[in-house]
Amino acid sequence: CQDFQRAIEGAFVALERFEVAGDPDAQAVAMEMLALGFLQSGDFSQAAKFAEQEAALLMSLGNKPACARVRRLLCRLSMQRQDFSAAIRAASEAAAVSASLQCCSEQAAAL
Repeated sequence: CQDFQRAIEGAFVALERFEVAGDPDAQAVAMEMLALGFLQSGDFSQAAKFAEQEAALLMSLGNKPACARVRRLLCRLSMQRQDFSAAIRAASEAAAVSASLQCCSEQAAAL
């Protein structure tokens, strides 16, 4: 769809600008925009690629709550691709991160 393509193009531009500016928090937001844009367009492999990059960046920044949220997105993407072992792995990782934060609601959402 044309709207998804424009959104994805805008997210790529934003990601490049945030990389140049050296703003990793904003880069993570742009990566999530890309992951969600590709998810909506049906390109689950590209969506997973950007979600994985975002999760790694968020962990390096120490943003565990956001990382748990992205791991849940990766679980959803794995389910869409019918990669159930990856879905279980992503859900387990999200639950473990949430448990380390002692956040029961996030842990329950992951499971």
